[in-house]
Amino acid sequence: MLFKEGQIKPFAIGKYVQYGKILKVNTDDETYLIEEMETKKQYIVDEDDVFLGDD
Repeated sequence: MLFKEGQIKPFAIGKYVQYGKILKVNTDDETYLIEEMETKKQYIVDEDDVFLGDD
């Protein structure tokens, strides 16, 4: 797991990329709970769908 709680990162939902704040890191199943910045919707996202920002 590369990122920590509180970081803002781009992440993929389907074929769209959003920016969100990482709320929780789950190391057991390698997922993040992320709150999308504009709508405040929360998503559980696989670590492979969270980007460094320049990818």
